[in-house]
Amino acid sequence: MKRAFKPMTVMMSVFVLFFFFPILNDGVFAKSKKFTIAGKVKSKLKGVQIQIQSSKLKSPKTVKTNKKGAFVVKGLKKGTYILFPAKEGYNFNPAAKTVKLKKKKKVKVSFKRIKKASGDIIALHDADSESYRTDCTNSKCHKGILTEKTLSPKVKTAHQTMLNYVTSGNTTDEKCVYCHKDTDVLDHSAGNYRTNVSASLCSACHGPNGIGKQFYQK
Repeated sequence: MKRAFKPMTVMMSVFVLFFFFPILNDGVFAKSKKFTIAGKVKSKLKGVQIQIQSSKLKSPKTVKTNKKGAFVVKGLKKGTYILFPAKEGYNFNPAAKTVKLKKKKKVKVSFKRIKKASGDIIALHDADSESYRTDCTNSKCHKGILTEKTLSPKVKTAHQTMLNYVTSGNTTDEKCVYCHKDTDVLDHSAGNYRTNVSASLCSACHGPNGIGKQFYQK
């Protein structure tokens, strides 16, 4: 028994294949595009630890610069990444850099090494010392926080916002210690001074009962 030819059935099959194949090709068969961030620390500083943070990563990724001050991070997905350079005894400008991976498969970034502060680093941060500095952001040490940028040009960084918000103190240092209470002198690491901010202090304004935008759940 011969089967009758059904043009409508054939046309429907062709339509389904034509309509869904691009979707399957993009979503299943096509490999996800990978991106690369290539950077360097000027003055060829070796051993700078570059930490990469992003919601696209399960945990922060870390690489180190080679003898030429260069580093490469491969296999990244499309998205926004923030890079933080760190090395004992040094500061960097900018202190952090935001990179958006979208079209270019390879994005280049650079950091500038800031000269070490002269004298005893601990004494510079000790209020009882004759070497104590109160011009944190005017010196080469922490000037980079004034040029930090957020993801939106309309939004100020936490540092820039808090320097204007904190009314206590006549010097930059007195404003800084409002959040950065203690000087971390472990291993004499300039990169770790006062970097540990109390989350409870931040959540006072940015928690569920705070007056600012909520960033903390409790």
